[in-house]
Amino acid sequence: MHPPNSPWPVSLDAYAYLRTLHRRDWAWEALRRNAAYRRQAAAAHMQGVVRRSLGDGALLTRLETPQAAAEAWGLCCFRRPESKRAGGAPRVAARM
Repeated sequence: MHPPNSPWPVSLDAYAYLRTLHRRDWAWEALRRNAAYRRQAAAAHMQGVVRRSLGDGALLTRLETPQAAAEAWGLCCFRRPESKRAGGAPRVAARM
């Protein structure tokens, strides 16, 4: 989303990365801006998700139970909010 202290409107150049997106990335760009999705994801994120380090730096993430709310959006689980995600920017932003 647009950072609160950034100038608005942004230049059209800020959206140039959209020209190179794959279909799945277009779907994510639309979904992450959907207010209903954001509310449900915030309420349910990481419910039933087990994370375990495999020792070599890899992280195993699996679901203990199905997440009906996420499945209603065509997902297996909700994505962690950017502010709580380790490892920097999301994949789409990394291509910019």
